[in-house]
Amino acid sequence: MLLLACGKSLDQQVQDQVRTAGNARLDAEAVEILSVRESGDQAIAEINIRTAVRMRKEGNDWVLDEVRLGDRRWEDVDRILEALEESRRAETQAQIDQIAGGIRKYVEDSGKVPQVMSYEKLIDTLNPRYLPEVIRVDGWWKPFGYEPKGPEAYDLRSAGPDGEFHTEDDLVSK
Repeated sequence: MLLLACGKSLDQQVQDQVRTAGNARLDAEAVEILSVRESGDQAIAEINIRTAVRMRKEGNDWVLDEVRLGDRRWEDVDRILEALEESRRAETQAQIDQIAGGIRKYVEDSGKVPQVMSYEKLIDTLNPRYLPEVIRVDGWWKPFGYEPKGPEAYDLRSAGPDGEFHTEDDLVSK
């Protein structure tokens, strides 16, 4: 087992951090490390977490209501999912802003927006000169949409949580 500078094995560090993430208080026995693979300055750990969930009955169906994150502490599943959704929205809007910045730089050089007919071609056109980072998917792991609307206008958007373009939950370039 690889020992790191702090004296704890990578397995132990993974277990400790998973047990206490977000102020959770899981017992050591609740977190089982299956494998840990290091690659440069990152590691991927496969783990099993043993915890409990509360269900509530709605009609004839049972619905996931809460998850226990440790010492008798229950968290509302809807609140967890809402926080995840908000994080995805913020990440996606930041990506759109980055891409729009690359389009602005392109326009400064060429006098018009990229006249390409797909988002993939847009990114290939912008990267690396106008957009240093290749951004292929939004926070829901779906490709963005891009369409030029003349020499100076364009439509850049994420389909949002529903995965369908041109619906109410789309995130668009401002």
